[in-house]
Amino acid sequence: MNIFDLVNATNIAAYWETIAQEQQPFLGETLFPNVRQVGMEMDWLKGASGAPVALAPSAFDSNVVPRGRKGLTKLTQDLAFFKESKYVDEKLRQQLLMLGNSADQTLRDTIIAHIFDDDVELIQGAALRREMIRMEALTTGFAHVSGNGVDMTIDYDMPKENIGASKVAWGDAKGNPFDDFTRITDQIANKTGATISRVLMNRTTWNTLASNDAIKSTLLANAASKTNVVLPKSAIMSYISDEYGLDFAIYDKGYVGTDGKFTKFIPDGKAIFMPAVDLGETHFGTTPEEADLLASSAAQVRIVDTGVAVTTMTKTDPVNVETKVSMMSLPSFEQADSVFILDTTAGATPATSTTGSTSTTTSGSSK
Repeated sequence: MNIFDLVNATNIAAYWETIAQEQQPFLGETLFPNVRQVGMEMDWLKGASGAPVALAPSAFDSNVVPRGRKGLTKLTQDLAFFKESKYVDEKLRQQLLMLGNSADQTLRDTIIAHIFDDDVELIQGAALRREMIRMEALTTGFAHVSGNGVDMTIDYDMPKENIGASKVAWGDAKGNPFDDFTRITDQIANKTGATISRVLMNRTTWNTLASNDAIKSTLLANAASKTNVVLPKSAIMSYISDEYGLDFAIYDKGYVGTDGKFTKFIPDGKAIFMPAVDLGETHFGTTPEEADLLASSAAQVRIVDTGVAVTTMTKTDPVNVETKVSMMSLPSFEQADSVFILDTTAGATPATSTTGSTSTTTSGSSK
């Protein structure tokens, strides 16, 4: 087999699926699991969970009384389309042809692995894009997609009262996170019936919480001195879990943007309070490549990660092979009414529905 023939969608997809098993998935893949759908428009019902309502009594031989689907809001949104490609150009092709006749198997394997790694960057970029959008939705109630002539804003209709600030900043000497825990869990429970049991933040915010005076005073009530005492993370988590039913997740991943700067998915000072259910779904529509080229001899198409199309095409002038990765995807956010976004750096003045960093095209990768 010609070494150049190895660079095709089937082998690239298989290569990605092998190395993906060794990589830790993004948190958003757990909170917003993948689903396939037909078409380019997604529908979802917001507020589809909450406190149960008792079944109405009925007399024998009477007509049933229909129960309305009160509290459900149907939202519709066009899926966003993303695509990018890389080439095996004429110069690289000539190098591959020469290597095809080489007895140096190690060198051949190295070149092939380099090409596959280069193409896999596009698939990783698709996964990163999905996480950027999911995390922006989770931390702001909105998501933005812009670049290459695209400018779209997705409003997840999160209630304004679900975005607020701590009564006193957690880093302040008078800050009391316990008050915020009680206030937020009660607010969501009274409004939707959902039980808040998870809190998501980055390590910087956790360190502020761990060094808070109210936390130390409570957990070190019998200690002779609380000065310069560092509480074990396990002790803090255990206490808050026992007393407030809250489990904490620390998420420090992020991405490198086109400006070369690293941006965390969860900004410093943000704490996201959530119920222990799927918050939504990551929807995948049918890309043009899948719809029109999957059964065509003009290109080879393979689907990875539920709905990401990997397409390889041979071009005659200039002679090269193009590897294109495309997806049509956006997350839904069914549990937006049962999520609270807390700014732990601010005072009692409620925060408005501010938006995070725009999900623009990036050339960097996750960390």
